[in-house]
Amino acid sequence: MMFSTHLIAQTCQSTLSGQVLDADSGKPIPFVSITIDSTDFAAISDENGNYKIDGLCKRVYSLYCSHIDCEHLAQEIAIEGAQVHKVLYLHHHEDGILLQDLVVTGQANRISHIGAVADVAKEDLFQYQGKSFAETMSKIPGVSFLKTGSDVVKPVIQGLHSSRIVIITNGVRLEGQQWGIEHAPEVDPFVADEIQVIKGANSVQYGSSAMSGVVVMDSKPLPAQPGLHGGLNLLGNSNGRSGLVSAYLEGKLKGKFPLSGRIQGTIKRGGNVSSPDYFLANTGHQEENFSYSIGLKSDFPLKAELFYSQFNMRQGIFRGSHIGNSVDLQNAIERTEPFPVAEFSYHIGRPYQYVNHELLRAKVLWNISRHQKMELVYSRQYNKRQEYEYHKPGGIYEDDDPTPQQKLEITTHTVDLNMSHHLSKDISGKVGIFGMRQNNTVDRGKLIPAFTLNNGAIYWVERWHQDLLPLDVEAGLRYDYMQQEMQVFGLDQSDIRKYNQFSGNLGLSYYSSAVSRFSLNIGSGWRAPAPNELYANDVHNGIGTFEKGNPLLESERNLNLNLSFTYGKAPFDLSINVYHNRFSHFIYQYVEGEPTLTIGGSFITTSFAQADAALSGLDAQGSYEINQHFKANLRTSILYARNLELRDWLPLMPANRLSGGLQWEGKASGKWEKPKLGIDLVQVFEQNHVPVINADPLDPPGAYFLANLNASWDLKLAKERSLQFGLSLDNMLNNRYRDYLNRFRYFADELGFNASGRITFHF
Repeated sequence: MMFSTHLIAQTCQSTLSGQVLDADSGKPIPFVSITIDSTDFAAISDENGNYKIDGLCKRVYSLYCSHIDCEHLAQEIAIEGAQVHKVLYLHHHEDGILLQDLVVTGQANRISHIGAVADVAKEDLFQYQGKSFAETMSKIPGVSFLKTGSDVVKPVIQGLHSSRIVIITNGVRLEGQQWGIEHAPEVDPFVADEIQVIKGANSVQYGSSAMSGVVVMDSKPLPAQPGLHGGLNLLGNSNGRSGLVSAYLEGKLKGKFPLSGRIQGTIKRGGNVSSPDYFLANTGHQEENFSYSIGLKSDFPLKAELFYSQFNMRQGIFRGSHIGNSVDLQNAIERTEPFPVAEFSYHIGRPYQYVNHELLRAKVLWNISRHQKMELVYSRQYNKRQEYEYHKPGGIYEDDDPTPQQKLEITTHTVDLNMSHHLSKDISGKVGIFGMRQNNTVDRGKLIPAFTLNNGAIYWVERWHQDLLPLDVEAGLRYDYMQQEMQVFGLDQSDIRKYNQFSGNLGLSYYSSAVSRFSLNIGSGWRAPAPNELYANDVHNGIGTFEKGNPLLESERNLNLNLSFTYGKAPFDLSINVYHNRFSHFIYQYVEGEPTLTIGGSFITTSFAQADAALSGLDAQGSYEINQHFKANLRTSILYARNLELRDWLPLMPANRLSGGLQWEGKASGKWEKPKLGIDLVQVFEQNHVPVINADPLDPPGAYFLANLNASWDLKLAKERSLQFGLSLDNMLNNRYRDYLNRFRYFADELGFNASGRITFHF
């Protein structure tokens, strides 16, 4: 026992250092108390705001900062190398706090969210560079993917997707043509510095339809100190022979004018991807994205920030999914290799889709007093989607024919005005009003009707936290009024539908010790049926199906119960989340028995129905530090989704999965940081929980196993300059498999082996 204790002490030799700055003025803050949860390590910042803590192990710690004139800060810090530098930002109060009112404890503000929280680690953000936004979240238990081919991927959280998931990017709810299975989020992952999946009372601020959580993507704050910084990312993939370049430049002006800004851009090109045995015809990909942000921060109580981004994608649709007649459709499903036979090419022909998304956000923050802050956020989003068919009456379209068969444009304006407040020393919260106007125009096609949507809401969130008690309570309430006016094809007058309902959340956290926490979250939300669920009546080219709406659908409501437990004390970390999501009038999509024959070919037909349903499951992950070089981890997700009215399973739900891995970290050498090597093993089980009455023309595919490898090595060139090198091997056994949630599983296998190389330069 003495020998083991001595060995552990010798392995914890990492140092955390940095500076504490005022988040508004950028000035150093002296005499800040900095503590590490579940340890005896602590520090006080010096007169220049500098701090240093030695003797830390390689793991993720909870770090807490407190100062007599500032709001507490609680955040997680990943100790990954021998020297970790972290700048901490505190919000300074305008007024002082009387000394006799100050209570000093060791557990103030232990955690920022009461509900279940899952973060994408920094190393995972680097590892998944160049992949879709949804794939970046792949290591979070409970997150799977709804795929259309190789590049169109959208997240599925605990069995729910599309409009049941709220995605917040730079403080704005993402609004686009998100209802379609292949309408992936129009997001450039390189904009994000942090990605979280959260549940809790704060979710009511972002809408009533966050039925399985809120995905928050935050970019890092604009520079607080004068100077110019930037970064360059280079990436290449062997499968599809794709390449990517992404870069950013940021800085702050010197002198008294407090203006800072950042500009960022990404270019991506790829050709036909391949399964283990063949290329997939017409699966090339093109992407051009950019964003910029400008901020004005001064010693005055008024702050302002402007952000603009544009996302442009042209994605080829696998040509083997567009079939001429019913006989060819059945032959395509039965053959082992798709037709037509393809070779590698960068050419993108018909069928394909083009997507353009613009986001403009303006934010003004007014520090009214030490206890009150008012925030006004306005956003405008414009989304254009064009889909191009392959077949036409009597033949096929020429690739250079510029006429789309589906053309949709949607514009969304939102205004969010909220005020943060402190009702007492222990109670703080936020109250706000929200307004949205959304207009969708249809120039071609009958997939979605033209519509106008108006939504107004008021919300209120309160949190009770007392440092001396091991209990936190958080509650949120929201009221929405919504009106949809749809111009339905074939009807002489508009279909006007009105909805008004409440949604809310209640969360409790109990700290059984300094290293363990129990959380209970109960939430209820609702969602109006989307226009495609009501009135779709056309070919959905992106997934090669014919969709039929159901105008009899009602709004759905859920009651979601989440119970989570977290434990973290070196060398062991554990997180368990058990949930039960009960729905009334749950809307789901199912496959009809007969395909639909159109002038564009024969297509699998899907329709919408609703029933009372229940989704129950467990998400868990744990890790164990074997020694100073090796760390093991294990993750699992289990889901049971039932149609309570039919006493049957719900269709199109993710299969259960189990994954785990082993990470190795070497020794640092000079300017070279510790090299890292990790292997990740994924076992996805066969989805046997499918409806008994099932018209799906193809049974769910079998279970499959994947092995992935990831390596990285960092080089510190100077104080603020560094190089990161990364290598990933995906499906390195080149296994042949199909996934139940890929809409092209009827026609082709998933991707085979892929080697990805990454270089990132920061200065």
